Amino acid sequence: MPLYTVDFAADPRGFFRRWRAEFGALVPVELAPGVAATLVVGHAEALKILHSPEVFSPDPDGWQRRTGAGCPVGAMLGSGPTPARTSGTDHARFRGAHTAVLGRVDQHAVQAGVERTAVDLINQFWARGEAELRTQFAAPLALAAVNALVGVPEELVDEVARAVPALAEAGDAGVAGRRTLESVLQEVVVWKTTAPSADVVSWLLAHDSGLLEAEVVAQLVLIYEMAVESTIGLITNAVASMLTDDRMDAALGGSLSTRDVLDAVLFDNPPLAQWCVRYPQVPQLIGNVWLPAHQPVVIGLGACHRDPAVAQGDRRGNRSHLGFGAGTHACPASGLAILIATAALDQLMDAVPDMRLAADLVWRASPFHRCVTALPVRFAPPRPLPY
Repeated sequence: MPLYTVDFAADPRGFFRRWRAEFGALVPVELAPGVAATLVVGHAEALKILHSPEVFSPDPDGWQRRTGAGCPVGAMLGSGPTPARTSGTDHARFRGAHTAVLGRVDQHAVQAGVERTAVDLINQFWARGEAELRTQFAAPLALAAVNALVGVPEELVDEVARAVPALAEAGDAGVAGRRTLESVLQEVVVWKTTAPSADVVSWLLAHDSGLLEAEVVAQLVLIYEMAVESTIGLITNAVASMLTDDRMDAALGGSLSTRDVLDAVLFDNPPLAQWCVRYPQVPQLIGNVWLPAHQPVVIGLGACHRDPAVAQGDRRGNRSHLGFGAGTHACPASGLAILIATAALDQLMDAVPDMRLAADLVWRASPFHRCVTALPVRFAPPRPLPY
């Protein structure tokens, strides 16, 4: 079952229903032509896998040796010295550095910075009565927030902006974008070794885990890989839900909080919809299905939330979603992601509460991401302020 087609992107819920009926909790899929994997659509099975890192490892080394350098999704799933791709003592070392660094972030400063950026971006289109919110709002805002956290100097911001979008691409484009970003971030790391400041690069360099410069670069690439596209997707999926889902009418009326909207999105349309990739170290039997050793097992986060065993009742106020993963490899920056998206959406909805879609939504064909290719909206042009 291919996860990379336009048809799947247009109606994943329909595919999940049919696949669950035909295959049960574990679906044989392709991440790209010829790249086999198993998609987990059962909630209980997903939790079992995510909470068993000693059996279902995040380390893709065995799989990578079999697939070779030309794998279309190799750049996104490849091994590296980061907490997302290691286990055991290596994972503890890298995750410890991330956790310590994130603990030093001034969240009030992050919120204030996001609000300033949001206002600046909104002011660029506010008077026209229309906007394309992915490229004119969500993407530049997410990138600016991550650049500020990392500590990218102003003179390198444009180079980072050109490289980052390719991280979510398959094939040669993804490989080239990653190499470009690594090169730029190497410059940032060298810069910070002589001019440290209150930012993620400086804190990683100073952390007592003794990260090498190359390891610091790897952590930074992971941050951009996980944070930018996912935050863009979280913001745009939230706006899309508010404009297309009748259940979200309360958000436009102000009776549903921004956090409630974001949690609903993380249940229904998580931006990393198929992710948390694991690799059985030896063949594993789940239910009546054997999972081959060193073949990717992908958690269908959105699909698991629709498992009939758990998808019941009103989820308002429920934050038990798998949108940031689960277990020892759950995203350590989930709080920051929610903070950035909340601040951005609050500013946007305050400025243009009457927005409406200007065209049908087109969802990006991706085996991993759930996001729109564009989010065009219209709204009433602002009236002059009375004197």
